[in-house]
Amino acid sequence: PRGAIEVGTSTIVDALVNSGLEKGRSAARRTVASGGAYLNNVKVTDEDAPISADDLLAGGLALVRKGRRTLAVVCAPGA
Repeated sequence: PRGAIEVGTSTIVDALVNSGLEKGRSAARRTVASGGAYLNNVKVTDEDAPISADDLLAGGLALVRKGRRTLAVVCAPGA
């Protein structure tokens, strides 16, 4: 699965929803609160923290993980 995010304004909640790993924002918030959300294999605990350019990998991509095995890629157009 893949999705798109806006650098500086999108959060991990947006990344989970846009990539299709979660069906809605409340489900994505519950995933973050339970400790099951990762950005580039680093656990995310703050659901309101924006994804910055420093969080992106080469090519403007970021790996989003829900739980142990569910992965997706999000890209930042223009990054």
